[in-house]
Amino acid sequence: MKKTFFTIATFLLLAVFFVSCESEEIQNDSPQNLDTTSLELGNESLSPNSFMPSDPATLENYSQWASFVTSYLLRHSADAQNLFVSNMSTGKTVDFDVAFAIPDNPSDYNFPNDFKKTLLRYLDGSWSPDTQTTKPPTPGTPPFAGGGEVDPEVLTQQIMDYLLQDNCMEFYFPNSLSFVRAPFTITSTAHPLTTADSNDGIIRLYTHIPDPNNGNLPSSTFPQLVNDEYAALGRMIIVTRPVRESTPGSPCLYDEYPGLDFRLFLD
Repeated sequence: MKKTFFTIATFLLLAVFFVSCESEEIQNDSPQNLDTTSLELGNESLSPNSFMPSDPATLENYSQWASFVTSYLLRHSADAQNLFVSNMSTGKTVDFDVAFAIPDNPSDYNFPNDFKKTLLRYLDGSWSPDTQTTKPPTPGTPPFAGGGEVDPEVLTQQIMDYLLQDNCMEFYFPNSLSFVRAPFTITSTAHPLTTADSNDGIIRLYTHIPDPNNGNLPSSTFPQLVNDEYAALGRMIIVTRPVRESTPGSPCLYDEYPGLDFRLFLD
């Protein structure tokens, strides 16, 4: 009887030990206990939030392109000018959701379509609408794409998806907008995503030379440092910047930039 009891007790003790070890192993391998400070994807080292707007270099570069392309459309398209002027908020901003909204009426001006075509022409090198070729650095593949060469059409769509779907963005015009006086200049830049009070920009100048291929008057583009002193000159400036959502759990809280008020740049 004692032998039988000892055998049963020994079996139960081993079973408890096995279950305990298995439970500990499962707990250690659970997602919430994994060390996710660095995840590898191809040749890129990604943070746990890589599929969110956590990469300042990508977000800043794509924002520069958004401002740059929009500055071209504002320089050459009366429809684009009317769209932005009519949707300018009291805070001198135009939300991406407003600017890039697809019009209900197919005959109405389609800004997102013009933007996408212009961006693609810059990226694929088939069209140079400016007499000078100063433009933002050619964007690389987004970190979540695994690196490597990307087709310009694919890259164009990735940029638009990144800015329109993965982020909450707006255009900010510190000196508002005015197209009454011509010729005019417009300078494009982006929020530096730091507390810096300046950032690289590109000034677009009017050039009175007809373009027989595109039917537009071309513009010249040159590098321009954008800071408070430059803004004080009163020239038109377009800044692409993030917008923090106030809803808890929103992907646009931008916790990657703690304590950074995007509204203070060129305010």
